[in-house]
Amino acid sequence: MRDTLFRFNLDPSTQFCGGMSGGSVNSYSAARFNKERIGGILSYGGWLQNMYDPWFKYPKGLMVARGSGNNDRGANGWLKKDAAHLKKFKAKIKNWEHKGGHTVPPIGNIREMVKWLVATSGKPGDPEKAKTLAAKWAADPYSKGAINSMLKAITTKPKTYYCTEALKVLYKAMGDDEKFKKVTIPKSKSSAAALETYFGYSAYGAACVGDSARYHSAAYALRKLIKGNKKTRWHGILATFELFSPHESIKGDPKKVLVAMKPYGAKKAPMVNRMILAAAYLENGQKANAKRIAKGIKVQGQHKRFPKILENLKSATNGSGKLDPKIWLTLITEGD
Repeated sequence: MRDTLFRFNLDPSTQFCGGMSGGSVNSYSAARFNKERIGGILSYGGWLQNMYDPWFKYPKGLMVARGSGNNDRGANGWLKKDAAHLKKFKAKIKNWEHKGGHTVPPIGNIREMVKWLVATSGKPGDPEKAKTLAAKWAADPYSKGAINSMLKAITTKPKTYYCTEALKVLYKAMGDDEKFKKVTIPKSKSSAAALETYFGYSAYGAACVGDSARYHSAAYALRKLIKGNKKTRWHGILATFELFSPHESIKGDPKKVLVAMKPYGAKKAPMVNRMILAAAYLENGQKANAKRIAKGIKVQGQHKRFPKILENLKSATNGSGKLDPKIWLTLITEGD
């Protein structure tokens, strides 16, 4: 997504994700990761895989074109449930049916689906005005005025040239984490959720590829936004990378991770946070505390990927095994 942002002159109002079956599932995820850019989904024989956790938030007004075979026993059984969840985000959904089973729709249907997405897309704004704004931002990207203006463009004008230019300038600015960690991150109820998503997934992506400067920039901004919020999983997700990342430049001091996670380990806190707190205790040699936290964790609801983590955690607290970084990195962030 970063590559396409810089190398291709794309109309920001008509950027869509699509795929067949599992490709559809990943397209939905890509839309969540890139709310600022993805306006529509081409879903062929796909579904949300029962992921109705409130954590999985989609772009407001997402266009969803769904094509499925009339004998597709997998996808068709989930169309109504998926629609009910997506409509919570004011998604606009249209279905196309074709003869057959779990197969890609015929080209005629696909053309109609794309036409519908394009026809119902928003307006991209004035590219020249956006470039003029970008020049002003780039002249002093760390100033309070530039930061506020760029983040406002990203959160209030998604899928426009203004947002595209803001993403580019901000991405370059985040490459110098020492300078970025001195900026003021605006915090308001109206923009908080959108900014958490933007910086959260920016940190997630940077952590995966070992882009330490942008990881630390995004993590700094995210922590400013979520400070004191015990209901968000982002605390635990950041701590996961800082405990288990294969990139030394991203790994943090286990003692500092433990201190940072303590306020977010109460029983009512998200399961991710409690599991990571237990892992942090273990990494700091406090097995009794780790065991106490682990004992109170019960996997329920949508958290079907968590039993493997909990099994690994309990075996480590009981002394019959060790924490496996691959399990934690894969499953904590899977779907997030």
